[in-house]
Amino acid sequence: QAPGLARRVRLIPDPVEHFVPPAPAAARKTLGIPEDGRYIGCVGYQDRRKGIDRLIRAFLAAKLAPSDRLLLAGGHAKEIKDLLAGEAANAIAQGRIVSLARYVSDDELCLAVSALDVVCTPYPPDSGHSGSSSIVIHAAGQGRPVLGCDFGWVGDTIRRFGLGTTCNVLDNAAFAQAIEHALQSRGTFTPTEGAQRFAAFHRPENFAAC
Repeated sequence: QAPGLARRVRLIPDPVEHFVPPAPAAARKTLGIPEDGRYIGCVGYQDRRKGIDRLIRAFLAAKLAPSDRLLLAGGHAKEIKDLLAGEAANAIAQGRIVSLARYVSDDELCLAVSALDVVCTPYPPDSGHSGSSSIVIHAAGQGRPVLGCDFGWVGDTIRRFGLGTTCNVLDNAAFAQAIEHALQSRGTFTPTEGAQRFAAFHRPENFAAC
C-alpha cells in the first residue's frame, strides 16, 4: 500500500527457539493435566484479542466426544474468567475445558503446544490484530496442525505453508464444525516441506543473521 516504504522494508524472523516435543501424554503429565482424550487449545495470554471467547463458545457448540478437551494455558483476561465461570462452568466442572489460568514459563508454553493435538489461533478480524503470531510458529516448529482465522497474517500463513486449516471464526456454527473436523483429522496431518522451512526461517540464529 506504500511502495516507497515497501522498497525499504525487509522481512525478518519472529524468533522462536527450536524445541523437540515429547509425546503428548508425556507433556500432559508434566503439566499436571488429564492425559486422555483429544486436545485443542491455545497458549499464552487468553483474551478477546486472540478470539478466546469465540473459541470457548465454538468448542461448547461442537459435537465432540466426552473426553475431547479444550486447553487454555496462560493468564486469563477478566472477560475470559467470567465466561468460564458462567456459560462454560459445566464444561470446566466436567474437565472438558482445562484452564491453566496463570503465567506459563517458556518451557511450559512449549510443553502446552506439545500437549495439543490441534493448536487454535482464532484472532478474529474485528479484534484489530492482523500481524504475526508466535503460537503459529511454535506449532509449525513442533509439527502440530493449526486451526486459525481465515484473515490476515494467520490465515495467509496457514494456507501458504500448509500449516493446517482456516475458518470463519465469526460464524460460531462454522467454527464449531471446523473444530470437529480438525480433531477428527489430526492423525492424518503431515507437515509439508514448506512448513518445515517456515519453522526454520524463524530460528533465533536466522533472526541474528538478518
